[in-house]
Amino acid sequence: MKMKIACLSVLVLALVAGCTTGADKLNTIRIGMTKAEVIAQLGPPDSTSAQANI
Repeated sequence: MKMKIACLSVLVLALVAGCTTGADKLNTIRIGMTKAEVIAQLGPPDSTSAQANI
């Protein structure tokens, strides 16, 4: 039982740490930044997509 609680605690901490790291990076983005500046802050995109008529 203690092992399950320990594993669950580690999982929750990892998820929380992952979420806060992304939010910190997003808070550095400002209106007027160039595409190159945004990529320098966040890194290259994992994927891109487009939708017609939007």
